[in-house]
Amino acid sequence: MVGHTPQLSGEVLDLGSLVCIDTNCARGGWLTALDTTMGRVWQADRAGRLRTRQ
Repeated sequence: MVGHTPQLSGEVLDLGSLVCIDTNCARGGWLTALDTTMGRVWQADRAGRLRTRQ
């Protein structure tokens, strides 16, 4: 199951046919959004830092 399997590293788990964007936001990790069409990822942490991945 992927829906509630937080990636403690803060990195998106991308297995090709399966992508887990639970990056542990509830416990201090990153809040993650994924554009499924383009594969682009946006992340923000509690301090307001932003990062992206393509």
